[in-house]
Amino acid sequence: MVKKSARLGDYEILVDDKSRITVLKAGEVQPKSMASLREVAEKVGFDIDPKWNTQSLGSKLVDHINNNEVAISVEEPVVEKPRKSESAPVVADADGGTISKTPSEENEVQFSEEEMKEILERFAALEARLEKLEQMVNTGAPSGDKKRETIVAHKVVTSNYGYTITSYFKTSTGRILTYSGASSANRNSHNYRKLLKDVLISIGEPMEPNPEESIETFLARLRAKYNPDQTLPTLLGGYVLAADGSLGSIKPTNKNIKF
Repeated sequence: MVKKSARLGDYEILVDDKSRITVLKAGEVQPKSMASLREVAEKVGFDIDPKWNTQSLGSKLVDHINNNEVAISVEEPVVEKPRKSESAPVVADADGGTISKTPSEENEVQFSEEEMKEILERFAALEARLEKLEQMVNTGAPSGDKKRETIVAHKVVTSNYGYTITSYFKTSTGRILTYSGASSANRNSHNYRKLLKDVLISIGEPMEPNPEESIETFLARLRAKYNPDQTLPTLLGGYVLAADGSLGSIKPTNKNIKF
């Protein structure tokens, strides 16, 4: 879900509730967010700290753009000049008399049936595009008609004593992900069901467990919908559903992992 955003010309910067940054240019998602953020920063004269990552720069840049817009509106208020009274134009009616038309009637724009149809079609197309954009922001899935992002490789890193240290996941878009925080493995616990509910909400999934079915049955249905290769973990937006049913939040990593 989008937490805050800012627009500058063709650019739009979106920050979701997990601090992930999405940069759009003319409505298209930019694959290199940091490069696009630098372009926007240069346009508004915003100094960049080399220590900032994409999340820090994106959030600060959104605040900078929005604060400048507020400042401009305060310093340069628009004062509307008083209008001169206008006499209504007089036209002849069908019987030879005269009628007056108000200024609003005089300036009213009339559309033909064909023009109204085209306008409504454009509104429908725009609404569909906005819906796809909102789904893309909420789920992290690519825009357009591309296939849903899935996990294509999984690597477990263990210690010298055989204990699991962490896991890495490679997705169908080439991203490398790793666990970042909240996780739960006990499928009968309250925390697990709460986390599962948060996951479903975050990806906009209307499906939920039926009172008559077990949690394992529901997870099987969820995997079947989101994971064509059920031998690998299932990617659910910002979370991973492992083969044993455990849920964990994930984040991108720049590490060069060989799978």
